[in-house]
Amino acid sequence: MSVPPPERAIGAPAVPPSPAIVARSLSPWVTGACAAVLALLIALLVLVAPSTPLDRLDRPADTLERLTTRQLDLREALARSARVEQAAASALGAFDATLDEPIQAYEELLTADVPAPAEAELHLAILLGEAGRGADARSRAAASAAAGGDGVLYAAWAGAAYGHLVLSPAAGEQMVSEIRGRLRHSWFSDTLVARIAARIGDAPARESAEAVILARGRALLWRWRALTAGQLALVVVGLAALRRLAGRPAPAASAALPPPWPPADGYALVARGAVAFLLVGWLPAALLPGHPGVSSLATLAAGAPAIAWTWRYLSVRGVSPWRAFGLAVDRRAVGTVAAAALALIALGTLGEALIGFAIDALGWHSHWADGLPEDLLWEPGWQVGLDTLDTAVWTPMVEEFMFRGVLYGSLRGQLAVGPAALVSALIFAVAHGYGAAGFASVLWSGIIWAVAYERSRSLWAGIAAHAANNLIVNVTLLGLLRG
Repeated sequence: MSVPPPERAIGAPAVPPSPAIVARSLSPWVTGACAAVLALLIALLVLVAPSTPLDRLDRPADTLERLTTRQLDLREALARSARVEQAAASALGAFDATLDEPIQAYEELLTADVPAPAEAELHLAILLGEAGRGADARSRAAASAAAGGDGVLYAAWAGAAYGHLVLSPAAGEQMVSEIRGRLRHSWFSDTLVARIAARIGDAPARESAEAVILARGRALLWRWRALTAGQLALVVVGLAALRRLAGRPAPAASAALPPPWPPADGYALVARGAVAFLLVGWLPAALLPGHPGVSSLATLAAGAPAIAWTWRYLSVRGVSPWRAFGLAVDRRAVGTVAAAALALIALGTLGEALIGFAIDALGWHSHWADGLPEDLLWEPGWQVGLDTLDTAVWTPMVEEFMFRGVLYGSLRGQLAVGPAALVSALIFAVAHGYGAAGFASVLWSGIIWAVAYERSRSLWAGIAAHAANNLIVNVTLLGLLRG
């Protein structure tokens, strides 16, 4: 709510207008040009964008194999754990008693217009055989043999593991030796060995293969337990912080909402920043494909122009950017900001869990590749560190600065808190380009971070929660899927 200025005393000199009033607004012509360029870039990106999530991956077959083998190793360990833990893992999406999802993923891979090695046919045949669909497994094996090359050998292995013909011990032992010589240890190769060994009555070989799977699964299970326990602790602490904040409604800082700039200028800054982000973040990677680190460095640089332009815009008008976005926090309010960040982490985690339950109930299952940061699985360690620095430090600062600080603030000049939070969050979610589940999750985060900015009058709580959210995703991915 704006406060009217105090009346001037009779005879007192007139108060000179502030620089914020004197300074000219951003040129509507430049803003219009930026909006046109932005529309053109978005249209171009839509036209050249991959048609399916698989097309967005550089190594779809390798990534699917890594994801599937880790999930199934973990599944073997969870199958031997307590039912309570199985129920919890199932609720969190880490345990599925069926093989329907990996089978569907491999069927899509082998029918899509993406490169897939002959080994992928063998993987699908093993999944079908383990699902009790021996006839389908043998059919896939036959299709693999028709392609020639290694496919002939893979077809023989799958037929030996899931066929109905008599298999001699000598032939089975030779196949086990061939598998060990040609395939690396994984859930697929160890399962194949276990099935062939079982068919020829070689109990030691079967037990050894099953023990290797279980050992890997138990190692992953302990990592999953640690990660889950850490997130649960954050939720508990965050809910306690939320209860504490309920009794302390005073804001932590002094950001003005509505902000000290016209809404039109705020939208102009967002348009300029978006154009720079797309040009700087996308163009170098498009012009220099295959160069390690180019995409990572371009992404780091992409958000700098938006922050620089906004900072200069405010400084020229005599407005402190630190105060405009509540970045200058009194020491006594640091605890309040930290509590708000913890509360946001808890609300975000619980909201994502409820969204996941709702999506599953509606049958809108997310694609396994949707939003998957594939590069973290395969890029060198230095690049993983650079990408983690970007996603956990730089990106939260840039996105909160622009989507909450500038965009939400500008919307608050024309809308109430609820509509402004919703509109800014919708734009935020659309910009990420995820599927239904990812869109809903980002939308929820955008809403609660905007409301937190309104209540605390500081961007710091949203920045910290945003950083924690991104870091949790990276740590989970690296802990369970890399190495």
